[in-house]
Amino acid sequence: MTAVVITPSVDRAWVRPLASLRPRGVSSVVVALDASTYLAAAEAAANAAWARGREPSPAVTAFPAPTSTDPQHVRALRHALAEYDIPTYTLRAGRRLAEVLSR
Repeated sequence: MTAVVITPSVDRAWVRPLASLRPRGVSSVVVALDASTYLAAAEAAANAAWARGREPSPAVTAFPAPTSTDPQHVRALRHALAEYDIPTYTLRAGRRLAEVLSR
């Protein structure tokens, strides 16, 4: 069994509980969403809609701001995951999940 965590969170608090699954026979993989790229894509889509004289989709305007894009927080999360040998993949807007996981 493998737990796949897909998250934009850079909070390290969830890493240890995730690592605690290993002794129970559950491996883990993390797909870290690069939230800043999704926010930029949502803003671009909203601006394109406004430029065409249309109201942006509620899904575009409701996109939440990332919890943090601070490179130090991202590095700290990657370090915490590496401490527990949890594989991590970064998914940016416009990339396919299958493409990222196949590398």
